[in-house]
Amino acid sequence: NACTLCPDGSPVPDEYRDKELTWLTEAFEGNTPTCQILEAVMSNDVAGAESCTSLQIISAACGCPALPDHCVYCPGETLQPEYYDTELPFVGSEELGITGTCEIYWYSQYQIQEHDIQCDQ
Repeated sequence: NACTLCPDGSPVPDEYRDKELTWLTEAFEGNTPTCQILEAVMSNDVAGAESCTSLQIISAACGCPALPDHCVYCPGETLQPEYYDTELPFVGSEELGITGTCEIYWYSQYQIQEHDIQCDQ
């Protein structure tokens, strides 16, 4: 089976297809991909592969459904846009060329189970 951006196999919602993912610019050799482009590129990968699941964790940034009992980092809070590009080195992946940012960290909570060790960090 092919990898899908949304872990549940649903397509990226239309209103997110043109959203630019600036934290993937390095991985795309200087070109900033959109959710639609990322979805197309990921379809060339195999479902369950590490490269597939490592990108699915940020799928909420492209409007993919959250897990039912997902992690909540800051209850009652939202990430303010002025912090989206603040770099968090422990979040990114040098191997995949992903710059770790507050935006990636924020969106990852929606694909991590509430009681997962990653949620407790």
